[in-house]
Order: sequence, then C-alpha cells, then structure tokens
Amino acid sequence: MDQRTLSHQRTSRLRQFYYGSPYYPEHWDAATRSLDPQRMQAAGWNCVRMAEFAWDRMEPEKGRFDFSLFDETIQRMGAAGIVTILCTPTATPPVWLTRAHPEILRVDEQGVRMEHGSRQQACTTGAIYRQHSNRITAALAHHYADNPNVVGWQTDNEFNCHFSECHCHACQEGFREFLREKYSGDLEALNQAWGTSFWAQTYRDFSEIDTPHNQK
Repeated sequence: MDQRTLSHQRTSRLRQFYYGSPYYPEHWDAATRSLDPQRMQAAGWNCVRMAEFAWDRMEPEKGRFDFSLFDETIQRMGAAGIVTILCTPTATPPVWLTRAHPEILRVDEQGVRMEHGSRQQACTTGAIYRQHSNRITAALAHHYADNPNVVGWQTDNEFNCHFSECHCHACQEGFREFLREKYSGDLEALNQAWGTSFWAQTYRDFSEIDTPHNQK
C-alpha cells in the first residue's frame, strides 16, 4: 500500500474501528452526564464527538476560557473506554461576539441580516470573525494537545447554511477588490463591459458597486 498518497481508498491506519455519535454535554445536567458513559458503553460506543456548538461555554467572555465542562466529560468518558473527537466551536459564535460585532453576521440577497440564535450566522469572509475563530481554536488545541483521551479533531465544515450567498460588508469589499483586479483599476473599462450607461448605472468609484443580488 502506498502510504504517501492521501485517498479515500487508502486503508486506515487506526488500530481500531471507532463507533459512536455526537454528544452535547452542555445540554444536560450533572446527574444525567454522570450516567451517560455507562449508557454509551452498554450500547457499544467507544467514541464520541463533541464541542462544535459550545463556544459560549468555552469562552463565556472575551479572552476568558473555561474548559472545565469538557475536561470533566472527556475524563469520565475515557474512564469508560470511550475516546473523544473534539470539534472547533466556530459554527456558533457566542452572543457577546455577535452583539459587539454585528458586522460579522451574514446578509441575504434581500439585505436581511441574520441575528444571533441560529448557527453558521457569521460570515467566514470577515477578518473579525476569523480573528476570533483562530483564537478560540488555538486555545482549544493548546489545552487538549496532550490529552490521551482526545484522538482526533473535526474542523467546521458546514459553510453556507441557510442561503448560499452572503452580501455582508466583508463580502462587498471582497467583491470590489475582485473587480479592481479584474479591470486593473480601470472604471471606464468596467462601465464599458457592463453597459452601465443603461438606466444611469454608470459608476464613478469602485466603492459605489454592490454585489449582484435580488432587489425585490
């Protein structure tokens, strides 16, 4: 077997087959959590995946990290022979972040901005969201780097939930930068290519251009 080539056909080098499910300890009280490992063990579980929606529990305030719930849960699972795959919690920014920086929220083609209380409500294009995502992910990785019960990581992978396009400020700026490059900074060339003399659409500055969207 060629170990150099990454492929879905490559035989796994894991020493055992991991079988389990997602688990959300933040949903349950302490009494319930204390019994969960035994229930999972009885069902044949040897692995759980957790933390993808728990940013608010890990960082209840900006810069103050608290991993105690997951420390306890991972240790308890490990004692029952159940290992953990940890997820980055970036799919659900905490309310303190979306309130302080509403500009990170996604905007649909009607110009309606998403609000806190869903998931994937932040636009991955934005620098502020990326900065905070890098910070919580780095803190999580550092905290659990040497934990023997953590056997893998899952990065956020469900982009463009709710709607496929975003028209937030960061996306608008990204689109304008794309046009500057495409037309070499020549607005006259853009106006000519787009036929903007029709219906008085002529642009005098790239900052005047918005992303194409439905204006019902």
